[in-house]
Amino acid sequence: MAKPIKTGSVKVTTRPSRDKQNVALLVRYTYDSKPTPFSLGITLKPSQFDDKKQQVVTNYPDSANINQKINQLKTDLLNLSNSLVAKNVEPTGSVVKAEYEHLIKEREIHAQKLKDSLSAKRAVALVSEMELIEIDEKATSFNNEIQIEKQSILDNLSQLGLNVNIDFSDDAKQFRGLIYEFAKEITGFPLTATKQEVKGIGDTAKHYRSWAKITLEFFKSQHFINSELPLSLQHLNNKFYLTYAYFLMDENGNDIKNNTFGSYIKRFKRFLNWVQDEKLIQIDPRYRKWKKLTEKKEVITLDENEIELLWNEPRNQEYRKTIDLMVFGCLTSLRISDIEKAGGFYVDGDGMLRGRTTKTDGDFMIPIDLDPRIKIILDRYNWNLKLWSQQEFNRQIKEVLFTLYVKHNIERRKINVFRKKLTEKDLVDLSAYKENLITAHSLRRTFVTRMFKGATGRKWRETEIMKMMGSTDIREFRKYLAIDATDIVEQVNEMKKE
Repeated sequence: MAKPIKTGSVKVTTRPSRDKQNVALLVRYTYDSKPTPFSLGITLKPSQFDDKKQQVVTNYPDSANINQKINQLKTDLLNLSNSLVAKNVEPTGSVVKAEYEHLIKEREIHAQKLKDSLSAKRAVALVSEMELIEIDEKATSFNNEIQIEKQSILDNLSQLGLNVNIDFSDDAKQFRGLIYEFAKEITGFPLTATKQEVKGIGDTAKHYRSWAKITLEFFKSQHFINSELPLSLQHLNNKFYLTYAYFLMDENGNDIKNNTFGSYIKRFKRFLNWVQDEKLIQIDPRYRKWKKLTEKKEVITLDENEIELLWNEPRNQEYRKTIDLMVFGCLTSLRISDIEKAGGFYVDGDGMLRGRTTKTDGDFMIPIDLDPRIKIILDRYNWNLKLWSQQEFNRQIKEVLFTLYVKHNIERRKINVFRKKLTEKDLVDLSAYKENLITAHSLRRTFVTRMFKGATGRKWRETEIMKMMGSTDIREFRKYLAIDATDIVEQVNEMKKE
């Protein structure tokens, strides 16, 4: 059997320069115990390089750019090595070096084309913000003529009524550049990728792409400009946090509420942790005090009658696939992201449908005989339930329920829903009909409520339900329970009988 091809490794190191007073920085690529050096063209004193942190010390002039250059070379070499392994080509030092030289040549050609395109004044009005940023980053290696050309573009855009509020300072370029890099690392695609190119990516990747794009919009928004804050990783104070909140919650813009804002802050903090831990860049630690705002959500579920009506819809019903996924979610608790990976399900010797939840990385174990409809649905689609994206599934759920309620003359009732923005006393009224509030996540809540209330003929304990779901957090679990006055009255009546 052929020995599997492994990828190479990289390490930043130094070697004495000719004057023996300084050292030259280089990245050493090692494959099969054979090192290949890649020079960075940078010479400094030995004390100015931190071997443990693998970076130039922060008090060295232009350390941020040098460390970014180091990280870029390391990333390039590892990406080339991984790409060769994927092609079943052994990534030896000589092969990787040839690939790297080819990559550099391609970048030089691209940079030259970019430089030549600057003279095409007729295309000025079509220059996008991202292109302008890229032009500025390349301009540092060009002559002053390019800087003049860039200013000419900005002037022409201004005359056309297109105000491009872009901070071209080193700190601002670093901040934006790291967001682009982070988004690509998390999602696998650059932010400039088209919708067609990113078609089929997971929901988490979509959320991070959206966060990155909206955060970049924030940097050039009137909210940020009026705040007079510097665009810098060294100024992440409470004013930055509040300005970001007001931008996101502006009713004329994104108009988000506390829970969604909490998700944005969670992603922002993950980005900033990545900047520190992976890029080894020191930033303002005050971001750790940013609050991830949350508020209690209404637990909206489907009742037994609604589930039964859905199941009894004709097999040729237009939304049959959606209906089957809805019923499956109510019977198993599995999220749409778990359901999409149905090919990974298996039934063990105890008759348990097993697998891993994608969000909490827990192990779920659903008794396959908990409800006969579970196996019917799996068999109906050959155990492959990857039928819709979550976005499309959520849209179709609303259409299915609206049609169901009309068909069976079920009274459509409005559910009172109120949300906060930061600490405003006035609540935002988001009350709507039930079908407009039900999402794929509501099916998971339905499962928990059904099991707890005894829909299967037995009232299951919390620990048992959590084990089935693969849930590990009791506080999060209890948020799924829909308990109302009727349930309390039933319990009191049961006590009287005893």
